[in-house]
Amino acid sequence: MSKKTEKVEAKDNVLYCPVCRSARYGKFCFTCGGPLIEAMFPCNHCKEQTSVLCRFCTECGKPVHEQVATHIAKCMQGIKEDKNDKGTSGSDDLDDIRGGVAGPEGAR
Repeated sequence: MSKKTEKVEAKDNVLYCPVCRSARYGKFCFTCGGPLIEAMFPCNHCKEQTSVLCRFCTECGKPVHEQVATHIAKCMQGIKEDKNDKGTSGSDDLDDIRGGVAGPEGAR
């Protein structure tokens, strides 16, 4: 007997934490509190959706690791621009999120 393979559609949008490097749900990572980005992006070779957790496209098998780095950088740049548009100082970055409090002002 042959099994028919079907693509499984996710009910909720899976996001990715670039700090923890894992799949998450919500607006912020529940482990580190960092911003989440889209986990899926189109493969440059076959245009099918693939995950930032992959080194190779799950549809065509071609390498996507450089595309993953570009996708993450673009998403993180957009998050930083959004923070600046909302009137924040823009000094927060992934090191600040990972370390908790940035600078001597927060140290007590």
